[in-house]
Amino acid sequence: MELGTVAHKYYLVNIKLPVNEEKKINVGIGEINDLHLVVIFQNGGFTKVWFAMKTFLTPSILIIMIWYWRRITMMTRSPVLLEKMIFALGISMTFINIPVEWFSIGFNWTWMLLFGDIRQGLFYVMLLSFWIIFCGEHMMVGFVESERNRISVYWKQVVPIAFGSCCLFVFDMCERGVQLKNPFYSIWTTDVGAELAMAFIIVAGICACLYFLFLCFMVYQVFKNIGGKQSSLPAMNKARRLHYEGLIFRFKFLMIITLACAALTTVFFITTQVSEGNWKWGEYNIELNSAFFTGIYGMWNLYVFALMFLYAPSHKNYGDDQTNSKE
Repeated sequence: MELGTVAHKYYLVNIKLPVNEEKKINVGIGEINDLHLVVIFQNGGFTKVWFAMKTFLTPSILIIMIWYWRRITMMTRSPVLLEKMIFALGISMTFINIPVEWFSIGFNWTWMLLFGDIRQGLFYVMLLSFWIIFCGEHMMVGFVESERNRISVYWKQVVPIAFGSCCLFVFDMCERGVQLKNPFYSIWTTDVGAELAMAFIIVAGICACLYFLFLCFMVYQVFKNIGGKQSSLPAMNKARRLHYEGLIFRFKFLMIITLACAALTTVFFITTQVSEGNWKWGEYNIELNSAFFTGIYGMWNLYVFALMFLYAPSHKNYGDDQTNSKE
């Protein structure tokens, strides 16, 4: 049984041992002397930290997002694709940050788990798509405008991400969706359901690893492309040279942070799919979910904050058109 929120102080759990004579399950077991239950729960300490993080980070990201978009609208040109994607990423981060959990205190809202999964899934789609476009736009530095700043250029990469997310949503609805009507339902209770669920998790983990490897390849291509552009820096005047050197340093820093964020996000996704609570080896318990959840969540917010802060268009004039302010 999974509860989205705990509306009562005490709960009474009735346990039934089903008998299946064909499979020889619970047949002739005699008197029950002992019983073990596996309980996955969110303790009070984690709840306080989680609520505090959401409450603090929501206005922080919202303020930097408003400031970022205001800087863009002050430009004489229209926003480019990368700037729109960063703003959309900020919106998705704000959506996942909103502490709706505060309103669930004292109410038996069974849809909270499903709503949380949907919010996180939408952010995954936005984040994975952003990384592809983020690398792709820098790979096409120097191309004509008609070949850049168009989302249709990346349809081959974005469509698989959207399709995979839809599959994850269907899988989640088979579990969380049914639990809206029957909180005791689990896809793992049947042999066929358990096999399908495990196969789905394995495929999802493999796809996540392949995506990360593809992203590493794109980052390598970007570094190779940008490295060739640095040969033209000595021919520029001092102001423009310092400006572009700063942009290149900022780009390399963000690209390294992007790879680190992608690696940790991939590990987090696979870990949360494989392990629901903690891993245990012998006498040692290693609890991962609490540390991963707060750490990865904080990392996402810092990453989005850094993107909007560092990629906000500059209004200074360096002798070039402002359309090149992000390259």
